[in-house]
Amino acid sequence: MKFPDIQSRLSFTLLFLCVFWAVVYLPGLGSEELRGEEPRRIIPGLEMLRSGDWIQPRIADRDYDRKPPLINWVAAAGMAVTGRVDEFGARLPGAVLVLVMGLGISIAARRTYGPAAGLLAGFLVLANFEMIHKGRLLEIEGTYIALTGLAWAAWLGWVAGPDPKPWRGWTVAGICLGLAFLAKGPVHLIMFYAVVIASHWTDRTLRHLRHPAHFWGLLVAAAVAIPWFLIVAARSVVDPATADAVEASSSIQGWIGELTSRLDPRALDFGSWVVQIFKGIFNFFPGAILLLLLAWRPLRERWFTRDNTAVTGPSVQGLVRGLIIGYLIIALTPAARARFSMPMLVPSAVLVAVLMTHLNVMGHAMLVKGWGRAIAGSLPLLALAAIAGPFLAPEEYRAFAVSMSTIALGLGVLVFVFRGSWLSTSWPRLMMASAVVMAGVTAFYVGSIQPMQREREVLRPVAAALRAHLNPGETAIVYKAALQPWMFYLWYEAREVSSWGGLSDPLPGPLVIQPKYWEREGEKFIRQYGPHTAIERIPNPWDRDDLLIVRWSKGS
Repeated sequence: MKFPDIQSRLSFTLLFLCVFWAVVYLPGLGSEELRGEEPRRIIPGLEMLRSGDWIQPRIADRDYDRKPPLINWVAAAGMAVTGRVDEFGARLPGAVLVLVMGLGISIAARRTYGPAAGLLAGFLVLANFEMIHKGRLLEIEGTYIALTGLAWAAWLGWVAGPDPKPWRGWTVAGICLGLAFLAKGPVHLIMFYAVVIASHWTDRTLRHLRHPAHFWGLLVAAAVAIPWFLIVAARSVVDPATADAVEASSSIQGWIGELTSRLDPRALDFGSWVVQIFKGIFNFFPGAILLLLLAWRPLRERWFTRDNTAVTGPSVQGLVRGLIIGYLIIALTPAARARFSMPMLVPSAVLVAVLMTHLNVMGHAMLVKGWGRAIAGSLPLLALAAIAGPFLAPEEYRAFAVSMSTIALGLGVLVFVFRGSWLSTSWPRLMMASAVVMAGVTAFYVGSIQPMQREREVLRPVAAALRAHLNPGETAIVYKAALQPWMFYLWYEAREVSSWGGLSDPLPGPLVIQPKYWEREGEKFIRQYGPHTAIERIPNPWDRDDLLIVRWSKGS
């Protein structure tokens, strides 16, 4: 089977990356219920849409200042644009940002190191396993990595590249760095400047950092990031009575406390700390394989050309030094987590791409052979998974699982049939074969694994149970419930109230309250609204604290 040379024209490269992104990141994007920290990112965005206050994130009717608000804005924008208050609408913007990052670094690497490096760098970023995981959820890391990667791409393509445009490069980098600051704080600056400074130092081009455009870029970053902090600080009012279950705190103090806690030596767990250091390296898989090979000098001398300096851009040596310095600074902090170093993904992908385009004959042959064997070895596993998939899925999803397993099996067969040309010629063909296999794995995951996960959901069932107790037109009042992720699924039919003063008389619907608060304040409710007519207990497996739904004849 013949294909156009996807690296020869930029349009082919970008089309290939967009198609790969679409078949790996989008299927089943809205099928899984909210996971991990997603409720803390999405629910404040919903509150912003409802209240119109885009400055102060809020959860459960209280200020929430543990993180800056960019991720809340992203969630709100996604749901506003799609018109859908569901997982797909909330997660889509994060996935799109990952695509933009992949396209951006591909263009920058192509401009600096050539078409082959551009294609491979973009693919390695989008095909990174941890990036796929983060990009399919709306958590801070996906957006944070994407923005830091775009800043680095702007520096690579327009500042350090063969045709410098420093004003353009530093302006774009400044915007992205400022937005990344609003996503998670300033830690990305350490990783960004570790690579930038090390590259300029190694290549004896530190003068580029003295260019007025660089200082302009820093001003742009500050102009993007600082205003929100100033506004919140001015609006902040410390109220100890409200600093409880949602871990809310006084604006900037709470955010700074979250940041500095990572540097506290008392947080050091030596065993976990060592594991995280090595786990972080493998977060760069599959590029981590070549990164580790690069660290082994005898193999490096055999596989790579002696001159690993790219004449049109930052040298390999400079990139290596920057990656090592930046990674160690982050990995060696007391409370380090493997994901903290993920903003280094983009420069590491570019480094691998440059090295692969500098392989000597022996290195190229060994890499193609090993890569081809890895793909061939994955085909039987994909076939077994596709065959077993329908038997794993619950009965009500069996037909869907069969259709998706058929797609997965068909893609595996496609690679097997054309293995002679795809798995034994060159790395661009191997890359295409890898993309097809990953699309097959995605089809199996969406058709079989996601339906299995529905059997273990804990949020949607709570929302469904509460909704079953609501009459048409009613609004449930959720009283002092703190963060309850199931509120996402009951957003238009429930309202959170954090204190007695937020209650109305009569209530617009039943009261949802935890048993501990009913024991403390039940008599107060009875005095206000009279004897209740019904009270039912609803299990809440999310935090194992059941909910009571209480009704009064008066207004509910």
